[in-house]
Amino acid sequence: MHRIEPHALFQSAVWMGFEVKEEEAIERLVKAWKIAKERNNATEIRDVRLVISQVKLVQKKPDEALKSFNELENEDPTDIRIVFFCLVSTLNFVMNYDAMNAKEMIHI
Repeated sequence: MHRIEPHALFQSAVWMGFEVKEEEAIERLVKAWKIAKERNNATEIRDVRLVISQVKLVQKKPDEALKSFNELENEDPTDIRIVFFCLVSTLNFVMNYDAMNAKEMIHI
């Protein structure tokens, strides 16, 4: 039985996003999540949920990503991947997105 590799799932989903296959990417991640649940592997389940959250951020869905990251953090506040990578990345994205929107409004 092969282990689910979160890094590979993330890379694959991002590349699929570049090819405008975002829905297919999420479907593959959900399939990986279901496999992890069937195996009853808590680590893999959490890893796939983390990847789904990261992909939502890449897909420019910061509100959905932040909600997912918050759920993961509430379930396990000791998971430093959430605190130091995901939440900071999400907040950075939101701040940059807001700055880009502000610049566009000035040019109107």
